[in-house]
Amino acid sequence: MNIINKIITASHKIISKNPFILNSIKKIISLCPYLEKKICNTIDNQNKNVNDKILLSKTGQEIFDIISSPKFEKKAKNKQEKDEILTSIDNLFENKKISKEQALKELSTIMSKKYNKKKIILKNIAQRTAEYLYERKENYIFIELSELAINDDKRGICRVCNNIIKYLPSINKYKVLPIHSPQNEFIKYGFRYCSKLAENEEKENEEVIEFVKGDILFFPELSINQNLGKKEYLKFLQKKGIKIIYFIHDLIPIREQNSVSHEFTDNFLKFINIVLDVANGAICNSKATADDLKEYIKENRKDRIDDFTIEWIHLGSDFENNTSSKGIPEDSESLFKAMEARTTFLAVNAIEARKMYDQILDAFDILWSENEDINLVIVGKNAWNTEKLVNKIENHRELNKRLFKLSTISDEYLNKIYEKSSALIMASKAEGFGLGIIEATYHKKPLIIRDIPVFREIAGENAFYFNGFEGKELASAIEEWLKLYKEDKHPKSENIKYLTWKESVSMLNEKLELITK
Repeated sequence: MNIINKIITASHKIISKNPFILNSIKKIISLCPYLEKKICNTIDNQNKNVNDKILLSKTGQEIFDIISSPKFEKKAKNKQEKDEILTSIDNLFENKKISKEQALKELSTIMSKKYNKKKIILKNIAQRTAEYLYERKENYIFIELSELAINDDKRGICRVCNNIIKYLPSINKYKVLPIHSPQNEFIKYGFRYCSKLAENEEKENEEVIEFVKGDILFFPELSINQNLGKKEYLKFLQKKGIKIIYFIHDLIPIREQNSVSHEFTDNFLKFINIVLDVANGAICNSKATADDLKEYIKENRKDRIDDFTIEWIHLGSDFENNTSSKGIPEDSESLFKAMEARTTFLAVNAIEARKMYDQILDAFDILWSENEDINLVIVGKNAWNTEKLVNKIENHRELNKRLFKLSTISDEYLNKIYEKSSALIMASKAEGFGLGIIEATYHKKPLIIRDIPVFREIAGENAFYFNGFEGKELASAIEEWLKLYKEDKHPKSENIKYLTWKESVSMLNEKLELITK
């Protein structure tokens, strides 16, 4: 049965006495679609008073009439007008001394007196009012996975998010639901279930989500695009009592701005400040990242020093169960033979400025010129603004002799390369975590890594550290390491402790509870 017919059937007496209300209902349904489901469910509930539940009581008629009035049809030219009416709605429904019916009646009076000559956005009033009228007895954790829903490459942050949604539902006391929202359309549509990651077939049809006080909204992605333009709605959710938490992977776009475009840095700064405006706190992927975030707040957002909670965990890894991508190319044998013939140093990282590949290449040029017969294998995709460096690598005289470059390869292929390598080199000036250290540890490979806080945090005394940013400084460090390696006196990585993904998500769960308790 059509929703309008349902309403007419259920509320014949009221409709017949007040025919104007029918147009009001039509307008509300067209502008606030999720009310349709709410009203249908209410009408089908025979244990409740239909007229009260679908807001066709006397007070309900007043608010519907005012909201649907033509004078509220066009968008406000003055943003302050919209903010004032939304604030009025917030204040009324947050007043615990009055009932929702009284709040509706009061709101209709305020609007008719104060805004009778104003033009405001109808859909904002309809949606905000409906959100306050929605009731759910149990709380949920909503995990925003818009980027993953669009493109899941099974690596990096996508891998983190996949494991969170894999393990968190079985650990957390709340129901955990993956969700996503259209970019820059947060206010219009709210959140929608992420059908790709839905836990059962019932979620295949996306629907608008209505939040209730005590819900947790968790952003594990680097969700810049999904947050820009949604600050006002997130502030509304915060005010309504929804607990908002972000996962911060690093502050590299701020600290190492030469590694990303100016536009990305600008958007990242906006994103971080939205986080600090609307969130209860953040969980970071290392203590080093947490310390960096605290320092940023101290330098730039002193208003959040005391009331923004920062926790940290370490990321996990499940190499034994890693079957996300398979395949070893037919021409791999020539690479494997070269790796077996010489001491081979492996660098696994995207090729970007902060990874210091230019220093690594300069160091190996020096070592090759000194007749050190060693290999360098680079595994990493080309990143922003590295054309000059990539060209230097791909036209190097040692390419495919003692220098090898691979871009996007399968996990199976990467594991084989790790097995045949002698040591891992990580020269990054900045990292959020450093998964390569864990990968090398799993394969029991020695580590030659830059002495930065996050690497010390993960590897402790189980790695060979170097400093300096010139090729000659790294070349000297590698020569020193080679002497130790030949005498089996080099630092071993076997004692580095790392977490499974289940253990990592369990830590995440504990931190979520700490921030939201």
